Amino acid sequence: MPYQKQIINAIKTGMSNACRAMYSFTDEPALAFNAEYLFTVSTANAINEHNYVPAHSYEIRIEHSTKKFARDCLPPFKFGTKMVRGSNKLRSKVPPKIERNGRIDIAVYYDAPKSRYLGRQPLCAIELKGFDPARKLVMDDLRRNLELMRVSGNTGNSVLEFATFAALHERPAPKDLSEAMACGAEIKTKYQGWLAGLGQRNDVVETIETFTVSWDPHGTITEEAEELVIDKSTRHYFIGVIVTFSRPAAVPGKL
Repeated sequence: MPYQKQIINAIKTGMSNACRAMYSFTDEPALAFNAEYLFTVSTANAINEHNYVPAHSYEIRIEHSTKKFARDCLPPFKFGTKMVRGSNKLRSKVPPKIERNGRIDIAVYYDAPKSRYLGRQPLCAIELKGFDPARKLVMDDLRRNLELMRVSGNTGNSVLEFATFAALHERPAPKDLSEAMACGAEIKTKYQGWLAGLGQRNDVVETIETFTVSWDPHGTITEEAEELVIDKSTRHYFIGVIVTFSRPAAVPGKL
């Protein structure tokens, strides 16, 4: 399975598992408390499941330094030159400039096939948000993901294959599939509008995907006074959105 598709599927699994875990812990699957933390850990665990397959062995880092990751995105040395200490053909110790530093939610490294990179190289950066994040928070993450795809230095351009942002959104439980699809389309349109604020993006392949994470149109059946009743307050519809920037040669379905 291609790396990008495998990681995207792991993010979807992480979303679903996080919602189930929140419900198990609180009876409120959309509770804001620690939703993002559960999402992050669940996604990292879902990616780690693939480490049982040697051909797709990942190194996963949670809350990873942006400065370190940005520097790792650059080739260790300029290909076709001798590696001499102090030479400008070696990667600079100073990390490339990123507008917003801090930490990346999940950074994934891997053994790239047929790569001349020394050691495991960055595969992707993953930024995750809980329910209904504010536009500014979304844009900050998307902008940094785009920067990581574009960093360059004395040894060359970024080797990062793709960068992904994912978030959860809550809407009133739809009555049928048609209403559910309309909810997804509305969220996708909103993100398309937000992405327009990032300026020209011809150098990356951009995808926006929305999908159902959890849908309960009826409510939870509970027992009260020895009678079964439906708790309508638990009706919900959770939609996931994933925005990915990738290399033109690394679109889904290709290695």
